[in-house]
Amino acid sequence: DRFDRRKYIMACQLWMMAAATGMAVLAIFDGLTPWGLLILTFALGVGAALNGPGWQAAVPEIVGRRLMPQAVALNSAGFNVARTIGPGIGGMVYAAFGAVALFAVNSLTFVAVVGALYRWKRPEPEHKPKAESFMAGLLAGLGYLRHAKELHPVLLTAVLFFIPAAGMMSMLPLVAREILHLDAFGFGLIYSAFGAGAVLGAFVLPRLRMRFGEHGAVAIAMGFYAIGMAVIALVPNETVVGLAAALGG
Repeated sequence: DRFDRRKYIMACQLWMMAAATGMAVLAIFDGLTPWGLLILTFALGVGAALNGPGWQAAVPEIVGRRLMPQAVALNSAGFNVARTIGPGIGGMVYAAFGAVALFAVNSLTFVAVVGALYRWKRPEPEHKPKAESFMAGLLAGLGYLRHAKELHPVLLTAVLFFIPAAGMMSMLPLVAREILHLDAFGFGLIYSAFGAGAVLGAFVLPRLRMRFGEHGAVAIAMGFYAIGMAVIALVPNETVVGLAAALGG
């Protein structure tokens, strides 16, 4: 909020592009070691974490308040559609052309986003935030959180869910390689099933909300994810694992 959102998001995208380009360059010269891959992947994750809040906050500025609910839904759907088809495409590129081409294509995908941001004529914000240091802003946010009692159960629920839930996507590559003995394309299809489940979930969610309410819908969704996670852990069959990943999605 204290910076020009357009320039901030562009900086995050360029940071991630640099990390992706580093992977491609190291792969070209056969210098991409496991530690190098971990470090550059970590850098990509840092960029994505910094980019997320700015990207989400930019949506109302781009479309206006009237279309914000539809824009938020479209933004989420776009992410999940990409998560559905992206791994499959990545698996095919890797199988056909190898790791160098895969990393190079990934690096080039950032060009379109940076170009769109460069062309965005951002309107002047209605309210300019007051000038304060990073630490002062952080303490102010924590102070607000401490007194916003209605947010505490929401945050506690998120923490209790997302920490164990991260295990599914973290361990899925090992399940695919060590237990199911799949190649990159096969793993891409399973990961795509997770994204496809997320897209389907976006259509099912409104009905769950109407029937069970907000809290009930969240509890049911968490239950589905837990079942999918348990099935992946216990059933060593690629079809069953794919269906379980879709349920988790």
